[in-house]
Amino acid sequence: LTVGGTYGGFYANWLAWAECLLSLSLLSRYLKTGKSAPLALSILFSIAMLFTHPWFWDVYMAALFLCLVLILIRRRAFKKIPKKEETKGLLFILSGNALADLLKEVGYNMFGGLKQQLEYIA
Repeated sequence: LTVGGTYGGFYANWLAWAECLLSLSLLSRYLKTGKSAPLALSILFSIAMLFTHPWFWDVYMAALFLCLVLILIRRRAFKKIPKKEETKGLLFILSGNALADLLKEVGYNMFGGLKQQLEYIA
């Protein structure tokens, strides 16, 4: 039992890393093709990451949010219009995950990713 508890964090982190890579590759495929199936699967893998390893999910969501902010800054600074799929895909992933985080907290009475991170910091 001790060994399972010791290595459980490593396994959760590895599984979350795999889910992150799958989510990013499906997001990339969505940006190439514009089809909605890869975007839906990307959202599902990122939500699975929320339940697998919430802290890893926090980093992933922060990175996606930063990408969205940089896309919007680039759009404003260089008068460059990004592809509609870039902003739409990131907004769908971020909003879908925010909703899943809220449902996890309210429905399952578990800490969501953001709330767990704030509890850890404080």
